[in-house]
Amino acid sequence: MSHITTLGLFIAPQADLSFQNIKIFKHQETDIEVDWKISAVCNSERRRFNLTKSHHDRQAFVGGHEAVGVMPLSGGNQACFVLLPHSNCVTRNELDKCPACLNNSENLCSRMRHAGLDENTPSGFTHKMIVPESQLYEVTNIDVHFAVFLEPLACVIHSWDKVSFDYKTGKNVINIIGGGPIGGGYYGDREKAPDKELNPFEGFKNRFIMGDKSLLNQLALGN
Repeated sequence: MSHITTLGLFIAPQADLSFQNIKIFKHQETDIEVDWKISAVCNSERRRFNLTKSHHDRQAFVGGHEAVGVMPLSGGNQACFVLLPHSNCVTRNELDKCPACLNNSENLCSRMRHAGLDENTPSGFTHKMIVPESQLYEVTNIDVHFAVFLEPLACVIHSWDKVSFDYKTGKNVINIIGGGPIGGGYYGDREKAPDKELNPFEGFKNRFIMGDKSLLNQLALGN
């Protein structure tokens, strides 16, 4: 199989949305064909549509920055994967890595690519997709409706790791801007800083969708 043809949702910045057939090619022998089961809209799609991100890029794109899909296995079983929405020199196995990736700071990669937002990247707003193996993380034991939040949860964990002070001592105040999946998750995991004052700033109170600790536990434990 060198390619597949599937239906995709094309998003034209500051214009319209349309369903179109798209041909997706296999580039490496290790690429995996995934049947998407659930895909979520990320703020990055809204920013691309409104041109507050990539201001001059009006090329239509197939979104789906966060997606979870399955691949059939022998015996009627299937494996479940979540799409890793950001790829860097390390995840792409590039021999010539940028300085950030060489210094174990992949989140600052100067050649970062964003799934569904950059040209020729995998995305979830299609029925099927061919995805590089390095951009898939197996989540077979996690409900797909929870698994789609794994990337925001990873951002929460990473941000706690990057806090520049010891949040177990002192009288520090942490301000959280935004109460979506990342900001809400950060606030929901506030027990990491029991002696700190956490101030969430969000204009729409109902956006604290991950403030419930039970959801964080479901993701962390894979239940």
